[in-house]
Amino acid sequence: MKSPQEVLLKQISISSIGFEYVFEPDEYSKGNATREPADLVWACNNCVILMYMAQRKHKKRKPEAHAKIREEMIKHNLSQAKGWLGEWRDNGRHLTGRNAYQSFDLAYGDYKNTIVLSLLDCGDEEANFHADFCTRTGVTLCATLPHSALVETARAGGGIIEVLKILGTVASLQKNNLLKGYNILELVEDFRLDALRRADPEKKWLYSDTDNMMSRIRNLLKNVKAPSLDLLTSTLDSDNKKWEIGAILNDLDLHSLYTILYILREAIHSAGAEHTYTWHLGSILQESYYVIVSATTVTANNFLELNRPSIDFLASAPDTAKGSLSITWDTYFDQPLFFTTVLNPVPSLTEEFIERVLSLMNEEI
Repeated sequence: MKSPQEVLLKQISISSIGFEYVFEPDEYSKGNATREPADLVWACNNCVILMYMAQRKHKKRKPEAHAKIREEMIKHNLSQAKGWLGEWRDNGRHLTGRNAYQSFDLAYGDYKNTIVLSLLDCGDEEANFHADFCTRTGVTLCATLPHSALVETARAGGGIIEVLKILGTVASLQKNNLLKGYNILELVEDFRLDALRRADPEKKWLYSDTDNMMSRIRNLLKNVKAPSLDLLTSTLDSDNKKWEIGAILNDLDLHSLYTILYILREAIHSAGAEHTYTWHLGSILQESYYVIVSATTVTANNFLELNRPSIDFLASAPDTAKGSLSITWDTYFDQPLFFTTVLNPVPSLTEEFIERVLSLMNEEI
């Protein structure tokens, strides 16, 4: 049987938009023992999520027995987290690791926010916050969630924003004394279905093609050989900007991601099968992000002329925009060849969502 860590990492690797930013941290030595900083780490957009997992066999137990087992699992996870945080913060150790796409070497404080997640696989779908742990350790947020909630969030394609939306709902429920017995897994499914309904109300593309289209978006990031076209200067940049693009996509919720998928599918369809110079432009405002999707044959001599609306649109993006993202799909090779992004030095949506969760928690206190 696979461990919870293996199950979650595999689902993130094959489905989530956050796949480039999740890694298994390197072990560290303390005395004669070798320890793990966390089971998994998710680091992006000024936020580090340390994930600790515990598993018990699913079986029917008396409520008192189940509560005791759950408490023991949480204690185990938070003890591991506390041990690492002391090493990271007080002893100057670095959080290191790597995945197939990049390496990580993070000192404490490199990222503004640290979130500790205790993930339980024990047969229930409940959640709760640990404000006392935040007070003792200085982390931004700490909560226990069902392991399945993260797995299903990843399966839907979601990233850190979706995790923060879950935490925000948990904070609201806890404030109103409605959290006990609440099924968090149902909440995750509600988020997914709401995102689908809003992005594709007529069920034209996404309901039958979501996995395929999310795979195409992910391939944008995996296509490391693709140059980046700076639409503002009409020049090719040989240094691929996939990490900046990934940071923007990881700063969007499922509705925003699904809307991009819808426009991408519409663009490819509108360009037709003749591989002519036909193009389709979709421009949407995703909570301060400007996103352009077009489909054309990029070998066309008048490619830049055809995409002049994209150039003008990006050039007119206000200074308050967090960033602009352009995706151009080559209808001849059926793959992305050019993309560009402009990032502005303003707080990410990830940071804003964290502030919303903290506000809810402070109201409760």
